[in-house]
Amino acid sequence: MFSGDIEEELAAGGGNVSSLTSPKAVEEPFVVQYPLYARDLDRISVEQKLSRHVRRRAAAAQRWNRDVIPGLIRPYMEHMRESQRGQLPTSPVPHTCSCDGVGVMKQVTAVYMDRLDYVQLRICPCAPAPVQLVKRGLFPCSPVYPALAVSLDMLEFVSTLFVHLAPNETAWADALTSFLARRGHVFEAQDSLRRRFASALGQYQVLVRVVTAEMDKQISVARHVVLSRDPADRGDIPPETIMLPIIDDSTPITNRLYISALSPDGRSVRQPSTSTTENSSRSHAIAPPVPNPDLHTRSNTRSVPSDYLRSRCPLCFGGDVSGGGKLPDFFLCLDACFAIRRNKDYDRRPGHKKQPGIQDPCIVPPGTRELPRSFLEIWKARVEEARPGNPARRMSKKGEYALDGPDADDDIIEAGLHVPNSSLNICGESFVAADGDRVKTPGERFSDTGVMAGVCRHDRVVMWANMWTPGEQQFYALALIDAIMAELPTHWRVGILYDIGCQIHRSILKWNLLPRWIPRIVFGISVFHAYCHQWVCQLWYNPRKGGVWGLTDGEGCERLWNDLRRLIPNLRVTGFHRRLFVLDLQIEHLDHLKMQQAGVWLEKRVKATKARLIIAQEKRARIPLSDEFLQSQFEEQRAYQSRPLERQSKKKGFLAVEKILAVRQRLDAARDLVEALQKQLIAIPVSDTIATRNEVGEITSALAEQEKVVSCLSKQEDDLTAILKLGDPVSYDNLKKMKDHPWFEHQLNMRALKARILAKACQRNFEAHNLTGAFRSKALGDTAEHTNKALKRRYRSIKNLVTDYNKRRLSMIKLRGRRGIPRNAVIPPPIEMKGLFSLDVDNDIWQDIGLADDEFGGQVPPWLGDEDVRNGIQIVQEIMNCHDELYLCERERSSLQHWFNDESAALIAVLQASKGKGVISGRRVC
Repeated sequence: MFSGDIEEELAAGGGNVSSLTSPKAVEEPFVVQYPLYARDLDRISVEQKLSRHVRRRAAAAQRWNRDVIPGLIRPYMEHMRESQRGQLPTSPVPHTCSCDGVGVMKQVTAVYMDRLDYVQLRICPCAPAPVQLVKRGLFPCSPVYPALAVSLDMLEFVSTLFVHLAPNETAWADALTSFLARRGHVFEAQDSLRRRFASALGQYQVLVRVVTAEMDKQISVARHVVLSRDPADRGDIPPETIMLPIIDDSTPITNRLYISALSPDGRSVRQPSTSTTENSSRSHAIAPPVPNPDLHTRSNTRSVPSDYLRSRCPLCFGGDVSGGGKLPDFFLCLDACFAIRRNKDYDRRPGHKKQPGIQDPCIVPPGTRELPRSFLEIWKARVEEARPGNPARRMSKKGEYALDGPDADDDIIEAGLHVPNSSLNICGESFVAADGDRVKTPGERFSDTGVMAGVCRHDRVVMWANMWTPGEQQFYALALIDAIMAELPTHWRVGILYDIGCQIHRSILKWNLLPRWIPRIVFGISVFHAYCHQWVCQLWYNPRKGGVWGLTDGEGCERLWNDLRRLIPNLRVTGFHRRLFVLDLQIEHLDHLKMQQAGVWLEKRVKATKARLIIAQEKRARIPLSDEFLQSQFEEQRAYQSRPLERQSKKKGFLAVEKILAVRQRLDAARDLVEALQKQLIAIPVSDTIATRNEVGEITSALAEQEKVVSCLSKQEDDLTAILKLGDPVSYDNLKKMKDHPWFEHQLNMRALKARILAKACQRNFEAHNLTGAFRSKALGDTAEHTNKALKRRYRSIKNLVTDYNKRRLSMIKLRGRRGIPRNAVIPPPIEMKGLFSLDVDNDIWQDIGLADDEFGGQVPPWLGDEDVRNGIQIVQEIMNCHDELYLCERERSSLQHWFNDESAALIAVLQASKGKGVISGRRVC
């Protein structure tokens, strides 16, 4: 019945085959030159013999994009206005032909929800079939001579249905065919509805988004006019002063730029920001394909969020946030999902096995939230250029995060960080996400490996990126951060929560990747991932301890993946562009639902926060300690537990003695100089001349300075010898003999081991305490599981350290009475695992027998041993977080009200300026 509609279009020039083929299309291989798609990914040529089906599909896609969809914008808007969005039936208006009667008659089968109907059309250049069908409430299945059209009401219903469940055009077409067959409406050809319905649905969804984007463009112009007036004068704006842009019904869809993640200003393609530092060598990679010299100037001096961000989340960007407070002005949550991937497509034709398949025709959703591939590629190149190719470093399981150079064995705190490298390295090894080289999605099986998203704290997607690498490489997150920061006011501070926030913070500082933005960024770890990090890392990056996050949890992306999980099976086998389009539609739908519930979200959030605050204040009343004392104890805890840890070394004793020898040599030289200066002072003849007084003054000053040096070096020597427990001063020759003595090697390594055991036991004790307290309040679900796994893993690590410590102790026992070691030499007591984690004051872990002096003096600090202090610190932090959350909710309420007032005024202004004709019709006001 419909088998000839595509052939008719090709014969009539609808497919414009000549524009797609080379001059010798018959003799030479067929070549498809993809147009300049808005997704820069497709600026390529594919040379391959194409099947007849692919040629037809490419021809039809080009006609839809170039002629049909632009020409349907006004007819669709008029139909929606006249029918009041489909509520009223529309009668066809007779068309007066103006092309001298040139045309053909065509019968089109109309598919409605409950029946099939037949429409007779006279198709001519002045009255294309798609325009006539849309005016009748139908949408064509092909661009020029359609044999079938689908009801707009059905397409709208299916579009709505397919964002509430996994889209499945085949199931819908089969069900509709069976349903109509029971009513006596039978299609003559088998499977004649599926492909045509899918084509009509996809193009209809594009048309609706283009119409919405055109209306948003009108409203954006009116909004800027309204906001330029004083608030008192916004209600009396003359309509003639608002010059609305003309609706574009001629430009091909793939050549348009609307306000989106692709084009934040609607005029130029997004480009990475340039560095403002002189030592940056990566700015050469930035050359905008669309010249716009003031693009970066605007972003450098931006005082309010961009129109793009305002459209993403009014709660975050709708008001006027002054900035400058303790809390960040915007919270961004990042995460990646490797379940939303797409199988690699191969050519199935005989003779073309294992060759890449041809991409499906491009579908460009206006207002897309997806970052363009070209933007990500530039950031990928930047990161690869910034990091050395094959650095000399101590490779670990996560070589990228290991320490570099000769100090690989030294635990340090890098500039700009608070956490030592030993903890950061373990965090990196604990998380798959921290290893960008680890294969999470096999590249030989999947073309698109996943999705990374940046969402606000209200779970609304700000931007997202399609991933094609096997691992979660950091350039995706860096690109999202750069793109979003460029749209924010220059005085705004941003809090970024990421499951490996500590790792990306370290990389940014180490490789100077975001010098322009880093002073305005605070990094943290999403709450449910924080429990897998080292305790030291949690002290600085856990949002419940950071003091600037309120009750923001950073798990919005996890909730997004949960909402998108129903798409996973279908997106595995869909086309490249169709997959991105479906994701955009689904994200748009989820954001629309969240926007409708924005006020409810705020109300529930405030109630829940006040309930938590009341409980915390009741607990606080039972602890007789001041807030200042508890805060100071927390700072002491941070300072102590964030210290770099000593490492074991086979040359520990050798190096310690070498330090003593070096200090001894400097001390002897300083003493000799003091003695020489004293002799010079005595040798000066007694005289009252000016020269004599000057000479005496100079020598006296030099003598005082050298005496200070001697005092400092003497104290340094005493401290070093105290570590080795040498007691009385040892001669230079005896020190040289001690350099290779195993006794001192074991003694110093045991000292380092005990420090590490104590630090790790403290960390595990705090984590277990938090978990126990959480279980007393309510079930934690996955959080408890993550924490238990982390505790078990750290238990094994501590047990290995204790075993090593006790082995070295046995070696020291065997050395007594040999090589000059007295038979009664003091041996440190053993450490037992039983009772270790209680950290009781009488535990041997606190005793310093045979090792260095204990910094706590044998006393457990309050933040570690006093239960009231430990509980009080957590309660004070909870109260502070609740107060911060209430402040954030009040700020967001004000932003929502500002946005609503501005948007209402802009809509009224557009209605008045357009006189209600064809502009706001069909717009769904959130």
